[in-house]
Amino acid sequence: MTADTADIYDHDPVYFSLNEFEQHEQVKQLIEQIGTIDTQTTVTNDVNEKTDVERIYDQFQYILNQYQEQPQLLDSYLPDIIHKLLYYIEHGPNKNHIAGALLHHIIKVRGFKVMTTRFLPHEPHHLSLVLNLIERELKENSSSENSWATLYSLLVWLGTTCMVPLDLCRFDTKSRKQTTMSQILHIYKLFLYNSIYMRMVAFNLGHFMSRQDSIRLLCLNDFLTGEILPVLETYDEKQNDENIILRITACLQTVSYIFKFGQRLNLITYVDSLYHVLIDKRILYAKRIVIRRMAYKLLQKLPMTLLPMPKHGAAWRYRRGVRNLLDSLTLKKNTSTTTTTTAIKSSLIINGHSREQNENGEKEIEEDNSNVPSTVESIIDLLMAGLSDKELYVRWSSAKGLGRITNRLRKSYAAQLVSLLCDRISTVALLSCDHFALQGGCLALAELARRGLLLPECLDSVMPIVHKSLNYDEKLGHQTYGHIVRDAACYVCWSFARAFDSIDFRSYTADLAGMLLCIICFDWNVQCRRAASAALQENVGRQGEYFPHGIDIIQQTDYNLIGKFDYCFLNLAHSLIKYYDIYGKYMIEHLLKYKIIHWKKETRLLTSQLLEKTTLDYGIIEDIYENILLPLFDRCLDKKNDGIARHGLLSSCGHIVYGLYQRYQKNPNECEHLSELRDNLQKKISNLLIEYKSNGYLEGYSGDLIRPSLCSFIENISRSIDYFRQNNNEICLPNETIECWQIIIDECISNLDDDVRQAGLNALKAFSNAFYSNS
Repeated sequence: MTADTADIYDHDPVYFSLNEFEQHEQVKQLIEQIGTIDTQTTVTNDVNEKTDVERIYDQFQYILNQYQEQPQLLDSYLPDIIHKLLYYIEHGPNKNHIAGALLHHIIKVRGFKVMTTRFLPHEPHHLSLVLNLIERELKENSSSENSWATLYSLLVWLGTTCMVPLDLCRFDTKSRKQTTMSQILHIYKLFLYNSIYMRMVAFNLGHFMSRQDSIRLLCLNDFLTGEILPVLETYDEKQNDENIILRITACLQTVSYIFKFGQRLNLITYVDSLYHVLIDKRILYAKRIVIRRMAYKLLQKLPMTLLPMPKHGAAWRYRRGVRNLLDSLTLKKNTSTTTTTTAIKSSLIINGHSREQNENGEKEIEEDNSNVPSTVESIIDLLMAGLSDKELYVRWSSAKGLGRITNRLRKSYAAQLVSLLCDRISTVALLSCDHFALQGGCLALAELARRGLLLPECLDSVMPIVHKSLNYDEKLGHQTYGHIVRDAACYVCWSFARAFDSIDFRSYTADLAGMLLCIICFDWNVQCRRAASAALQENVGRQGEYFPHGIDIIQQTDYNLIGKFDYCFLNLAHSLIKYYDIYGKYMIEHLLKYKIIHWKKETRLLTSQLLEKTTLDYGIIEDIYENILLPLFDRCLDKKNDGIARHGLLSSCGHIVYGLYQRYQKNPNECEHLSELRDNLQKKISNLLIEYKSNGYLEGYSGDLIRPSLCSFIENISRSIDYFRQNNNEICLPNETIECWQIIIDECISNLDDDVRQAGLNALKAFSNAFYSNS
């Protein structure tokens, strides 16, 4: 293990992940202490001293907080822990609040959705018990600050008990004034508009309103028409009342869950009224992010209620022949040509048979969805617009909605939708540099591919969009949003690996592998590097031998190893360029086209250092001159360049020349036949900074920006001066050039900026050794 990788392993928090719930015995002891304390007498006179209740809660909270990223480790121990806490909530006088607080923290760590559906007891007799406990809390502690956690825990438990497959009328008794269903609905309404309970109550109401007895007793109809729609009608764009906004958010979230869990035949009559409320009241255009987000979550569920869902999804969708990773690896390791050819043919037959069935089965879905309602078309247009929303959750909901809707359309409609999406990305997102629209479009493409709704014939129009998205890194003012686009593009590549058979995707794998490696090695954002690493691993695992050297490369691009930017740039990239020519040329082209003029200074400097290391052992030296170094000197004088581009180009030119000098020292014979190229290079070096000075490139803000790179250029050329000497005593550069360089160094040494002064001092040392050592 190298020093760089050791440093990563020492500091990366991933390596401190837990393997099991190690403190479960300590947690049980803390719960047992609840029975031994007296909550009425544990009051201390010292303000700074904690009571027994506070001590238990703090220790419990500290232990469980360690498992917030790995809550599944608690699963095997939760039934026993929950049973003891529910006992104290039910039987322990004055101890129900501390037990409720501990249970609430478990729900917080594990998630109320998982707790509702998996871990809480749900026998039929528990329903009456929970209702009685909630009534007790409402009567005894309605104004207590300590009761909210207990009530929250009990409401989660109520959601679990409401899922019993029995008619709730069986739980009605003569002693109660209300029916059980009315009582549950009253409790939910009581807490729905409270920000503490809103999300959880909305989730429980979604399940509750999906019950057949709720529909039979018209609870669903009364709730939607008498409670939800009137609240949504009160929305006004100019409204700033927080209570009204909270009520609207709660209603939107509740309806979203109802349409998620309910049956379409029971909900289809409410689609038009909800759609018109969203449009007429302009809720989709709300300035409040939380309202807009919930409105789009509801909007994408409306078409799925209008359109019937085929039994196994759209009959025309793409189905891979090989879905097992072991089968893919077996196919990849076959050394016999005959065996491999047979396997490929069988894969083609599988896919061909599947597509033939799809074409025959398409007729059935066309009969069902031959006439798409106009409401669905309008919603698709709104979701397309939602892909360019400024809020990530809105774009994500729109992308998922388009994927789900397309799965219910016939093939011709789906083809139009994909074509419209590609045109929108190409004409709107890429040309206008709209990073929100571009990321939303990539998310939509990924969702379509993941569901098998992006057919192989669409790849020719989709892949150019993916290529541009993977390289998208535009700066907007002092900020950049390109990383969200590249992350979404990596998700597209990941979904392609899972969606397409290697036979259909093999013509795109070489370019895709090169682009993903460029992101893994050169992207400044660690999330993008790790997303590209995941996409590369998925492609190598599922696309067989069409990713050359795939297994060897993914061992070097591990999720944790690529966490350090310097390691990726200078170690990993250099190793890949050196040992894998098929990717090396692609990566060098990427460096010269994008990274050498990157807006981030650190990226430009690392690029110049990597090019120096690469020069030492890269291919034929003539290629370095003709394809890399001399074109870079020509680009340095391009008048279209700004200060950032000049900074990167100058720095890289100096480092490459110094790399040539080091290579010359190791093997002088290699450079004997390069006198013509070397003379051409010497002329460009002699004239470069003189032309910079005459063109005014050293003045103003741009001049201040490139001064460090000027010093770096002079330093590296001075250190490499022996490479250009005809004999050891002859100076190879004209006096005009030396005087120009001396003036630049003098100006940099007296500069107010510390970095410029230090760069000038470094350049002065090398410059003096090169040109003044004999005088």
